[in-house]
Amino acid sequence: MAKDEGITLARQSQLNWHNEAVICIRQMARTGKPFTAEDVVAEIGAPGGSGKVIGAAFNTVARSGMIWRCGERPADRKSSHRRMLAVWRGGQVIEQVRLFND
Repeated sequence: MAKDEGITLARQSQLNWHNEAVICIRQMARTGKPFTAEDVVAEIGAPGGSGKVIGAAFNTVARSGMIWRCGERPADRKSSHRRMLAVWRGGQVIEQVRLFND
């Protein structure tokens, strides 16, 4: 029973982080400045469990057309060993306003 409860709590935690990350990514997109997953993690903290949750949040926003990948750069965190990170930028302001108001 405790194992099932733990799994449920972990899934809910990841879903909550995902929703918070989507909001954060949309706010960063509105600035028009480039940003990475490191910027999102710096703002709201890292998700528990799999790092795939970060990619899922970016995919959610990218599918809406609000952000697009505009390049890549090495990670800043030492634990990332300078691996390449996607750099994202926000879409057109008119489209962003429509998405935020819906």
